[in-house]
Amino acid sequence: MKILDIRINRGKPCLNVPVKGLRFGWKYEGDEDCLRQKAYRIEIQEDGKTVFDTGVVDPGEESVDVCPEGLELSYATAYTLKITAFDNFGGEGTAAADCMTELSGSDFEKASWIRPEEHISGWAPYLRTKFELKGKVKKAILWGIGLGAGEFYINGERTDDYYLDPPATGRPMSQNF
Repeated sequence: MKILDIRINRGKPCLNVPVKGLRFGWKYEGDEDCLRQKAYRIEIQEDGKTVFDTGVVDPGEESVDVCPEGLELSYATAYTLKITAFDNFGGEGTAAADCMTELSGSDFEKASWIRPEEHISGWAPYLRTKFELKGKVKKAILWGIGLGAGEFYINGERTDDYYLDPPATGRPMSQNF
């Protein structure tokens, strides 16, 4: 049995995962005819330490919108989601995916904002800042927030090939990349 395409709230694991109300999903495949999942286990780890574990759920045939009770994660925290599924032939498969939870309101208050000295209308300003880090960088995350288009660079290199370019809407949105 092989686990494929892990999902959190029907999307790919990414940044900005909610801390509660989580639904998990996955696909599975194998070489046997009439293969079906009969049980599953969901583990969530932070820095290699298990912080949530459903244990083996048997019977556990569902693999779409699985909502473990009592699961609430911490804000702005990186996690590894590990899914293990057990099949009707005695086999099992495991897959893992990394994700990070959303920022809390207090995280925004503590943020170091990069903004122009005064409001500029009619064009998108070029914003940048310099800072020095002490020690080695193990992991870095750029949280970019804005109204309109945006591209992000670190040390002169484009971070990816996506644009922060949300559609006009009256409701809060986030775009993960």
